Amino acid sequence: MNNRNLKIGDRVRLNEDITNMYMPFPKGHIFTIFGSTLRGWDLVDDNGNKLVECLFIHDKLELFDIKEERKTKLKKIQKL
Repeated sequence: MNNRNLKIGDRVRLNEDITNMYMPFPKGHIFTIFGSTLRGWDLVDDNGNKLVECLFIHDKLELFDIKEERKTKLKKIQKL
């Protein structure tokens, strides 16, 4: 996916583990983009943890679509 298409308000998911100065975030952690600067997006998770100017992790983010996530989980359940 071309991450340039992401915008403020989008939900994004990490596709690999990252660690910043104060805490690690595991693969699959979900953030909301709440700002954008030349130095990257500003992200916040549902617990209020913020990562700002995240140019260094743009390649580690993917768009999170709750509808697609539900479809995938239902398919896995149906296979059981």
